[in-house]
Amino acid sequence: MTILRLSDKQELSDQQYRAEFPNTSFPQIIRNYEDGYAVLFPSPVPAYDPITQGYRKITPQQINGKWYDQYEVYALAEAAVLANQEAAKQRANDSIKQQIAEIERGQARAIREAALTGETSYLAQIELQIVNLRAQLQ
Repeated sequence: MTILRLSDKQELSDQQYRAEFPNTSFPQIIRNYEDGYAVLFPSPVPAYDPITQGYRKITPQQINGKWYDQYEVYALAEAAVLANQEAAKQRANDSIKQQIAEIERGQARAIREAALTGETSYLAQIELQIVNLRAQLQ
């Protein structure tokens, strides 16, 4: 649980809160806080585009008597956007290559089965899947 020191809006852990009152004995789970402190409730991170935007915590806000985390979405620098785009492209390519490898492993099994059974109609479908995936590589 996160505790908010209201005087400066500083977030404190349970241990940091206890350290602020060294001569006080607390129960294992603290349910009531001294004046000037409040429980800080989590808020969901706002929707943002991780390629072009980032988010950061800002000053908590009191809503209906409770304190909640607040976030701000901001635009990333152009260099960071380019790096994120390149990383996303690499992840997509890696995923496609993994799919191709899995299909090729299945294709090898299918070829062995075709050699035993004489059934080859699905081999062309497998090859078409591989061709389509390779066309998606960037």
